[in-house]
Amino acid sequence: MIVNRMRNIHILITDNVNSFNPFNRVICSELSEKYKLNFSISIEEFWNCEADKYDSIHLQWPEYLVKKNSQEDLLLLEKRLQVFKENHVPIIITYHNSLPHLWSPVMGRKLYSIVYNMCDVVVHLAEYSLGNYEFNLYHNVRQVVIPHPCYLLSEKKDSKKEARLKLGIPLDKNMYLVSGSIRSQLEGKHVISAFDKLDTVNNFLAIPAWEAKIDYQKPLRSPLNAISYGLMKANQVFSLNKRFGSRKISDEDMNAYLSAADVLVVSRVGLNSGVFYLGLA
Repeated sequence: MIVNRMRNIHILITDNVNSFNPFNRVICSELSEKYKLNFSISIEEFWNCEADKYDSIHLQWPEYLVKKNSQEDLLLLEKRLQVFKENHVPIIITYHNSLPHLWSPVMGRKLYSIVYNMCDVVVHLAEYSLGNYEFNLYHNVRQVVIPHPCYLLSEKKDSKKEARLKLGIPLDKNMYLVSGSIRSQLEGKHVISAFDKLDTVNNFLAIPAWEAKIDYQKPLRSPLNAISYGLMKANQVFSLNKRFGSRKISDEDMNAYLSAADVLVVSRVGLNSGVFYLGLA
């Protein structure tokens, strides 16, 4: 990467700065220090900034830009991207998912079709997705591979004993950690049923952020909320060897959980996750 250090380059990353996933915070911190680049992480800036304020717009999860998966909101997004294009601002996107997790396939494809048709560069996190057939539809898009980075949440690491004492986790059990969220009833069922097949007396399962996106204050708002909430509460109430949470956790707490764990569990039904790289942190 060649950077002109005489010029103050400013890049907008479209994500929530307080996101449960530290992916963008880690990348921006490292690149800012190494290349003296300026980053803003914000969804609001995408919609409200002057069109020529940033040298480039880097989209992450496009679904976060849209409040409702409606045709009207997709049209607004397309118009906003067109404004950046008209002002010659390069639009980059990182390919995280083939479709949004919580959208219908029809609306998800419409969203991604709009976004990828507007982009100048697609960043792939591995060679695997580079060959996906759908990118043949976007003739003017440059595709590059930048391998998924390992997370560096903190240079200070607790010992396993220190971390478990801090978290209140038994010292004498093998700890299985699901560091990512449980996104569906099926994922939760798979993880719990697999763990329950183990010798549960000597093992401990921790899912500190079962589903940070589900509103557990209103568990019956949707079937997904009700089922996920019921699974979480029932297993926690009737088990002494499981701990579930429903909140976003800090980087400090995540460091402690990673230090305390013996096994890191990837909960995805379809393997599409940065959890593996988090385990290498």
